[in-house]
Amino acid sequence: MTWDVPGRSMNVIDLKTIEELSAIVEQWRRCRDQRRRQSTSGKETFCAGADLTMLESSAASSPTP
Repeated sequence: MTWDVPGRSMNVIDLKTIEELSAIVEQWRRCRDQRRRQSTSGKETFCAGADLTMLESSAASSPTP
């Protein structure tokens, strides 16, 4: 698997990435062929962390106490 988020200078974790990675891991788990799995990055850095715009929008939509 090669991780390369199109249109971004770095790979970041957002909701779409979480869903896609979960599906890939589940597919790998069900596969009878248990050879080694490998993840690589199409970018210089594998992952820069969470997408801050996702975190900001989550915080904005959360009720305040």
